[in-house]
Amino acid sequence: MSEPVTTPTTKSTRKAVAVVLALDVAIATCVGFGVYFATRRFGPPTPPRNVEASGTICVPEACREITPSVSLSWMPPLAGGEVTTYVVLREGEEIGRLGRATTRFTDEEVDIGARYGYEVFAIGDEGRGRPSPVASVQTPIPPIEHARFGGFYGIRLVFRQIDLLSRYEGVPNPAVGDRTFQEWDIVPVCTAFEGACNISLFGWELVSDGRGYTGSLPSEAMCGNERVDSKQTVTLRVTDAKVLARVLTVTAFTGVSEVHFPCGGERVHAVAGISGRLAVGG
Repeated sequence: MSEPVTTPTTKSTRKAVAVVLALDVAIATCVGFGVYFATRRFGPPTPPRNVEASGTICVPEACREITPSVSLSWMPPLAGGEVTTYVVLREGEEIGRLGRATTRFTDEEVDIGARYGYEVFAIGDEGRGRPSPVASVQTPIPPIEHARFGGFYGIRLVFRQIDLLSRYEGVPNPAVGDRTFQEWDIVPVCTAFEGACNISLFGWELVSDGRGYTGSLPSEAMCGNERVDSKQTVTLRVTDAKVLARVLTVTAFTGVSEVHFPCGGERVHAVAGISGRLAVGG
């Protein structure tokens, strides 16, 4: 997260204001304070001071959806006419108008991991003042355990253990060390901004637990010429994610596919290692 930008008041500004006040007092002494300050024109307000911007993010379970926001605060102008309205700009476009007594604003129309620049200017009875210096901020990116699966993933399977199998994971006569490549369409069972949730793989559900996913689905294992009536256990773990189309999306993961079943009087245990990456354009 970028640190809030603070604009300090310079010594020259203080000196200029002191000179103006001294002149005010001198003139008012001559013509009378009531008459002078009743007709005195101060001009538009000077820029609001010490504009600060900070980004925050709320994630499930605290919030139903991943919700980023930016909080702004500032101090009133040092000189000029009395303020009637504050106007907040984001990237040069107006996003809010506030009363004279309000010096805080929350922008909830922001995206995760995005950078924004904010300015604030004041309006008074004597016109619009100049904007403050830009306060820049980047909204936070949620922790990786909130990343959401979604799209097509290129999968590499590496066989680690093969016992008496003539077919496993779609590969005939596999051997330890053999590799195969597949493409999986992994579908989340929640909406985009809810972050991580259970996923559907080949129509079967894997349950989310932070960065991990576990579930069972039918096995393609064959013992000799017979298809084995068994299930494989698939375990996945997210290793990388990035923001795509405003959503924190899983881009890489590892895992294991395992099957256990009897074959020819023997107990078979087969293991395939999984590594997956989001396909280009996924």
